[in-house]
Amino acid sequence: MNAENKPGGGHMLVARLCCCLGLLLLAEQSLTYYPMMPPLVASHFAISGAANAFMPKALFFGFMWVVYGIVFTYALLGTRLFPKRVKIIADKEFWLAPDRREETLAVYQKHVAWEGALALGFLYLVVGSVVDANLHGGGTLDVRTFLPVLVAFISLILLLRLRLRAAFARRRRGIESVQG
Repeated sequence: MNAENKPGGGHMLVARLCCCLGLLLLAEQSLTYYPMMPPLVASHFAISGAANAFMPKALFFGFMWVVYGIVFTYALLGTRLFPKRVKIIADKEFWLAPDRREETLAVYQKHVAWEGALALGFLYLVVGSVVDANLHGGGTLDVRTFLPVLVAFISLILLLRLRLRAAFARRRRGIESVQG
């Protein structure tokens, strides 16, 4: 079986490359904006966009890199590190049975990698909004820009999860039709 025919095959490579690209963009963003940020960064904002929490810039960027690292690691290795935590799949006992386990984990890992790539892209936009609020917005987040990005991110994650459930439902019907 070549890489394209394996569960997750070529699409998995693209998802992983997107995760790597996301991490590189986040590194570029941090290196570019860290020196420009004020010593105390507005780091949390009310729904109105007004800053309501602050932290030293080193702590802000350090915390964000911990978050990036967790997202990146889980996106690339999640099902290998935590195979028992595959939560989104109904009937886990069926799908994680020895004869289906590897294929199931490969399909699920591809899904997790795409979610990770989306999350890294979303974090890039979030930190960009925080940088803009601190450097140009007087400590106020532009919610007219941020809220549509948040809604789009949540919608895309939900769409990915629905697609995953549908994929497993199709696979289940295929298995049952062969057995029946």
